[in-house]
Amino acid sequence: MSSTMNALNAEWIKLRTLRSTWWAVAASALAMVASAPLTAMTMTNNNEAAHAAPGSVAYTSVAVQLTAYFVQFIVIAPAVLAITSEYAHGSLATSLQCVPVRARLLLAKAGVVAGLGFGAGVLNGALGTFTGGPSLEQYGVLDGGQAVRQILAMGVFCALAAVFALGTGAVLRSSAGTVTVLFVVMLVLPLLLLGLAEVLGQTWLANLSECFPSTAGIGFMSGDTHPFGPAVALLILAAWAAAALAAAARVLNSRDA
Repeated sequence: MSSTMNALNAEWIKLRTLRSTWWAVAASALAMVASAPLTAMTMTNNNEAAHAAPGSVAYTSVAVQLTAYFVQFIVIAPAVLAITSEYAHGSLATSLQCVPVRARLLLAKAGVVAGLGFGAGVLNGALGTFTGGPSLEQYGVLDGGQAVRQILAMGVFCALAAVFALGTGAVLRSSAGTVTVLFVVMLVLPLLLLGLAEVLGQTWLANLSECFPSTAGIGFMSGDTHPFGPAVALLILAAWAAAALAAAARVLNSRDA
């Protein structure tokens, strides 16, 4: 236990002493504050055009959309750099000398990036809710209990996304390659499948698009029950994170640092 705690402490020191970590957190918060009112106004215009009923949109819906499709990419940047920068600068060998058990080192990194992701997700969820919600005008509704649950869910989503990013980075060992793969998996592919589903009229493609991290994340954060409930969406997110971490452990054990 003490070895694991020492590894966690060491990884946390490395992560928190990097200026890029806090620049990423600050940039994500700024992006959320700047984008939330604009997104909310767009949603208000769409509701007006659709003659939606007043009080039909949760304040948190603005933050959910922005977290899944935009802000998460800034939040998970430190998770990518936590592993790819060590490969790039050759410092992973030093880390392994201090923590010889490679699985322990990987889990320590996963723990600290998940913690950072959770904190940043909760911060951005709260910022997006309270800066974007008022711009929903008569269509917006704020339920305190629901808002707290969904803001915490945004933290969980960002934590799992950070672990997924870390695992992907450990496999690819390249910052640029990792960011590209994350962008494709978390944004391009689900939107492409959804577009094909609409064009071809194939509902299975739409259901498949819901199994990617970002789209499953929306279901989990919003509590939407279609096509499956938030519990299943959380399991999907956890499966992506676990699969990436398992692949990372295999690669880390089979390759030289």
